[in-house]
Amino acid sequence: MVAENIDELASYVAEELTKLSLDSVKMNGSFSLALSGGSTPEELYTLLSKEPYSLLIPWKYVHVFWVDERCVPPDDIESNYRQINDELLKRLEIPFENIHRIQVELGHKQAVSLYQRELQEFFRGSEPEFDLVILGVGKDGHTASIFSDSNYTEQVGNYVSFTMANYENRPGMRVTLTFDAINSAKNVIFMVSGSEKAEIMKKIFHDKQKQFPASYVSPSKGSLKWVLDREAAELL
Repeated sequence: MVAENIDELASYVAEELTKLSLDSVKMNGSFSLALSGGSTPEELYTLLSKEPYSLLIPWKYVHVFWVDERCVPPDDIESNYRQINDELLKRLEIPFENIHRIQVELGHKQAVSLYQRELQEFFRGSEPEFDLVILGVGKDGHTASIFSDSNYTEQVGNYVSFTMANYENRPGMRVTLTFDAINSAKNVIFMVSGSEKAEIMKKIFHDKQKQFPASYVSPSKGSLKWVLDREAAELL
């Protein structure tokens, strides 16, 4: 789907999220949502925090997870938790126990272990079938905190991993959901905006050799949607 601008892109995803959350709560009593940080989803979070979405979405039944987190304190400017909490969560009535953040301040090894256990407990020992995962794409083709030049490794049954990567002079130590976790989701939506993403979008959409991490996102049983604004899609 190609939107005219970032506002239309955010509105489209907000509508999709609303429909999916209402259906999931009606069928299962809850809605599991994994969110990413970054400038593009920032528009979405601002929109969701206001009416009508603050009222339409059954927030007290929504469980919020993080796709990835930098190894910084939770109040740090680089923290994905801080961004999503400030722009969305603290403006809504979501039960505290429904917020499942990655506790990186405990050290990356313990953070990975605790988040893996939290996923196993929430999904009752099964693969983490998130109802919706929101992803972005970096100019280098990375997604979540999975980079081409990182030390990312994945083992069967592991849904959380530690990675180390240098990107735009930001903290290199990170904890991320693995491809196994992302590809187990029922729905995945990529949000991509800006002309600086046009070249990598062209490469990813023609990436038969899977040179870029984003190319590995392919839900085994779920739905995958790419939502781009006009600038990001200009070379497609």
